[in-house]
Amino acid sequence: MSAIAPINIYTYVDKRTDFIEWQLASLQKFCRNDFTYIVFNNGSNGALRDAINKECKRLNVQVVDIAEKNHDDPSGSHSQAIQWSWDNVITKSDKDKIIIDFDIFLFAPVNLLTLLDDGLIEGIPQTRQHVKYLWAGVLILSKDLPNKETINFRAGVVGGVNTDVGGNLHTYFLNNPDVTIKALKHTSHLGKHNLNLLPPTIAENYKKEFCWEIIEGTMLHYGRGTNWNNMSDDHHEAKWRLTMDFLDLKWGN
Repeated sequence: MSAIAPINIYTYVDKRTDFIEWQLASLQKFCRNDFTYIVFNNGSNGALRDAINKECKRLNVQVVDIAEKNHDDPSGSHSQAIQWSWDNVITKSDKDKIIIDFDIFLFAPVNLLTLLDDGLIEGIPQTRQHVKYLWAGVLILSKDLPNKETINFRAGVVGGVNTDVGGNLHTYFLNNPDVTIKALKHTSHLGKHNLNLLPPTIAENYKKEFCWEIIEGTMLHYGRGTNWNNMSDDHHEAKWRLTMDFLDLKWGN
């Protein structure tokens, strides 16, 4: 495997410490960039934070504790974690950057910076009425982005419209019209209309409520990995078993 263009890859973990190993393994197998993988520890209590730190130590992964925590709601917690990490850690690096949800796994070879092409930022577009921004679940950010210190990833009311994580990017884009934005191709949630994207043995066991997404034909988004929608343990056990079956099949295990 040839290493192309060094990048930093940042993720945020508040639960499911087992996802760290799977995401790292997927990057090691399929990412065609020389990358440094960094976990931001956003555990909501001491036991979770200790478990995340322990797993990162076992895997020899860099881990940074989020110093400012807000666990009142999932969007608030995640957006504050991204903002704190951006302001205090990520902007200090002179490398290109990837921000990625901890429940996204690569399943095919990809040079992540090739996706960016000649753009300065790439992600999945979101539109709420007149407010346009990028979903913060996977963002590719060039080291050459201007006015990086003004970027705001927080959710909230923007232009009179409620937005989720990343909503305040709308203001950054308005203030920096020369920033070229690229859109990642994605399926939204898999359903009857696009189950052909899955191997037949996986598709026949897939349930609509699993809410998987395929991004750029190379990444599987498990989706709702923090269980903010309060699904049962049985649901997540079945969903994770099928996820592992899919990854094993794609990884050739």
